[in-house]
Amino acid sequence: MGASSPEIERQIAQTRQHLDANLSVLEHRAASTAKRVTRIAVAIGLGVAAAAAAGFAVFRLVRRR
Repeated sequence: MGASSPEIERQIAQTRQHLDANLSVLEHRAASTAKRVTRIAVAIGLGVAAAAAAGFAVFRLVRRR
């Protein structure tokens, strides 16, 4: 014979709790990854801007002479 109704409901509740816990972990990981990617993108942007500014400064110095 199959499982009783209370047993099935208990298993469903446990499965939902397990899924909720996993979802919370995944949401935390996604937020952490988004923060890290943002920091990397800002660092790359600042590096490119600094390189462009340095290149422009060198160009201006060389062109004036």
